[in-house]
Amino acid sequence: MKRESQSAYNIEIGEKVEGMIRHFCNRIHDKEWSGVLFYTVTGTFEEGLTVECKDICLMDVGSATYTEFDTSPDIAGYMVENGLLDCHMGLVH
Repeated sequence: MKRESQSAYNIEIGEKVEGMIRHFCNRIHDKEWSGVLFYTVTGTFEEGLTVECKDICLMDVGSATYTEFDTSPDIAGYMVENGLLDCHMGLVH
């Protein structure tokens, strides 16, 4: 779903990623969870940037107050298997 904003910077959270976030929050509502967010960036600072969220790789389901994970080769494998080699990586929590 594309959300319009008055800013020169936009974030697009598609149905797939929104569905994943909703699923994690509904199924793991009593614990902290974290993972890798894969995204692309188009545009420039001068003309406006668009960040498009492509996918999430869930890495940890922690406790009610804590979550953490280390990077691992599993992330590279996930990227290859899901066609995400052109993406940047960030943290989702």
